[in-house]
Amino acid sequence: MRKVVLANIESLSLGLMILLLPFQNTIIGATALGFLGKSPSFIFIAIILFLSFLKFSYKIKPVKRISFFVVFYFFVVNFASCICFFGETSYGRPLFIKGLNLLFLNLLFIFPFFYSANFDNKRYKHLILLSFFISIAGVVFGDILHFGFVEYGLFQMSERLSSRPRGFSYEASMLASTIFPLMFSFFCLRNKSKDYSVYAIGIFLVVAVFTSSKGAIVTIILANIFSYVFNRRLFTLKGLFFLIVFSLGVAALSSILIEYFSTDIKNNTSVATRVVCVLTAVFSLLQNPFGVGYFGFLHAFESNISEAIGFVNSMSPVRLNMYEAEGYVTAASDVAIGTKSFFWNNVICFGWPFVILFFLYVFDVVKKCRIYGRKDLELAFWFVIISLFSFVEGIGLYSISLFLAVLSYEIRRNKEIYIKEVERMKENHYVLCK
Repeated sequence: MRKVVLANIESLSLGLMILLLPFQNTIIGATALGFLGKSPSFIFIAIILFLSFLKFSYKIKPVKRISFFVVFYFFVVNFASCICFFGETSYGRPLFIKGLNLLFLNLLFIFPFFYSANFDNKRYKHLILLSFFISIAGVVFGDILHFGFVEYGLFQMSERLSSRPRGFSYEASMLASTIFPLMFSFFCLRNKSKDYSVYAIGIFLVVAVFTSSKGAIVTIILANIFSYVFNRRLFTLKGLFFLIVFSLGVAALSSILIEYFSTDIKNNTSVATRVVCVLTAVFSLLQNPFGVGYFGFLHAFESNISEAIGFVNSMSPVRLNMYEAEGYVTAASDVAIGTKSFFWNNVICFGWPFVILFFLYVFDVVKKCRIYGRKDLELAFWFVIISLFSFVEGIGLYSISLFLAVLSYEIRRNKEIYIKEVERMKENHYVLCK
């Protein structure tokens, strides 16, 4: 009876988490919860994690060596970081409080690594699709029709940064980081052909342009290149046809966007800020090869940002707009302080071991996707990984967490199918040999 009740609570929590994924900037964020409250999904992720802990405590399972190392290193670095930076402040914020904040937010974001979701039930696919359409509805009612109840109040706690669509998110890049993982999650759960057609790729490009996110447009192109160009199937008739159509599409898109991109690089702050933030992480990595943990993140960022700005100004062939980046030097608050990237934030926190584990994880997933013939999973995975590497911080964007859970489920399911197929072939071979 107890197991049934817990299973029902878990299923309900997962469903409600999925439904609330489009809401990324709610008024709850203006309360004492701060950034944590911007997405109500965190409530149900916390419940799921708690239930996972209960199940784990009931039945202790053998832990892989690599998993043990990751958890051990994670806690050792953060424990040492907590001791070293306890009592210190940066950007007017106690580092101990900031460290706890980052610890909790990141645990919520990477919950798929602690929770094995089962997406066999069709209702999850329907909920994911519904969540996707809620995101689109946010753009229609908020950005096109300008309905007040979407633009302000309960669903939006802050003013619009630009004229680009944001839906129920904070801004365009977060909208893209919500819509695409939802779309990929749905397609990966229902896709029977294990591949995307040229039409589906076209839809992805149209959606990327629709969100007006430069990062999403570039990332979907790179994801296709990594997924299809670096693959033996390119040299088939279907692969060559795809390459021709894709190249023509990219060329047409580039002719439209190249002038916009070049003007944006020179005049707007986003490119300069991201370059400076990456170099800040690189300088921190060189000084602290094993990282500074969550409790030392703000200190490391503040210590290296000025050097990074000076380096970019001295090396850049064009003059970049450093207004936002220079604001990080004199900022009185830690709001918006970060590298704008999940990968580079964690490079500062965990150093070279994180870099190595990150790429080992990428190679392992790509290898499994190709063994099981899941081109759909691989393309979606490349999009998420490139996003996390370049323009997405991850925390608060639980649609990415959902996709990682779907990815884990699909790989497990395909592994079981693959093993059964291999065993069947061995049995057939044995019968023929007799």
